[in-house]
Amino acid sequence: MLRKTQTVNENQRLLVFKNQELIKILNAGKHTLWDIKNELNFTTFDINELFVSLPNVERLYRNSEVLKTQIEHWKLDNDQVGILYVNDQLKGIVAPSEHLYLWKDTGEIRLDKVSIKNQIAIENRVFNLIMRAGANSASRLIRSENTVATKPIADLSVPKDHVGLLYIDGKLAEQLPPGNYGFWQLSNKVELKKLRLSHSDTRSIWARDFK
Repeated sequence: MLRKTQTVNENQRLLVFKNQELIKILNAGKHTLWDIKNELNFTTFDINELFVSLPNVERLYRNSEVLKTQIEHWKLDNDQVGILYVNDQLKGIVAPSEHLYLWKDTGEIRLDKVSIKNQIAIENRVFNLIMRAGANSASRLIRSENTVATKPIADLSVPKDHVGLLYIDGKLAEQLPPGNYGFWQLSNKVELKKLRLSHSDTRSIWARDFK
């Protein structure tokens, strides 16, 4: 056939390739394209899925001005965590070093980048928002296949009449009074020891380990 007809639904985008080169992206509607030499191939995406799961997407994005009109791209450093919002709703946590490609038409997209190089404690407002959204789980971590799925936040609690000794990568880092705390653990090993305030070893542990 010299012409090919493709129907694209409202929630879809159709990528048109000619000899493996992306030449256009079609929005909703019925489209007729000339294909005299039968060189065209088509890939359909549901933009409600938000993430662009396209093979070689990094190369395609870099080389295609057409694709840049349809998707947003972010790159996180190896000491950054991303907090992803769509239409002001928290969608998930993005692992360090990740590339993120999202369909623009899914809504108003915002990615807050958080440095975890020198500070892994999470402010209460953000911590509570993440916990309410159920985003603190390995299955919700936004990552590539090269990143190990892990729970992004160490959710710690020090009970009343106790003191918490916080260890980061095996080294005592901080003494915590009773309360609830959140610490990023995507690049660090976070541990908590709980001791009663009357525990006779509290002072000696602090003197020994806090160096």
